[in-house]
Amino acid sequence: MIINNQRDTINCRTTLGRDGDKTVTIKDLDSVSTKEEIEKAIAHLLGIKEEEVTVGPLRPYFGGNQATTVRLKANHAVELVNKGTVRIGLNQCPINEFVKVLQCFRCLKYGHRRDECKEGTDRSAECLRCSGNGHKAKECERTEHCVLCQKDGHRAGAGKCPEFRKAL
Repeated sequence: MIINNQRDTINCRTTLGRDGDKTVTIKDLDSVSTKEEIEKAIAHLLGIKEEEVTVGPLRPYFGGNQATTVRLKANHAVELVNKGTVRIGLNQCPINEFVKVLQCFRCLKYGHRRDECKEGTDRSAECLRCSGNGHKAKECERTEHCVLCQKDGHRAGAGKCPEFRKAL
């Protein structure tokens, strides 16, 4: 995200979907918000038709609230992110760009996919939780260990991993 003068301009750096759309995230929706209510609020804020707003599934979020993703045409997504918030129901909900980090499931590093991997190490058979062999993450009872940063306390691909942060 590129910010000039504290929110004057934000250029979404997410990749465009095949149809030229971009995705944004909306958080802090109250527990009774509906997709229709979200579509209506965004359409009203941007001055577009409700049919131009595609709301993803609502999912639980911090404090009993909800979060969702919304797909829009690229120019509408940038305009929405630049506005910063949208009022939906009684809540003023923050809007952020949706950033998808590309991760290889062969070597677990970032920036490429499995079919483009040039790394010598194949970690696809390792446990994603502890990086051990012979078991899967859902069966693992060991301490989490990240093979990317070599630290305990999180797994490869976790948001708190320094390597993940660099990839953002």
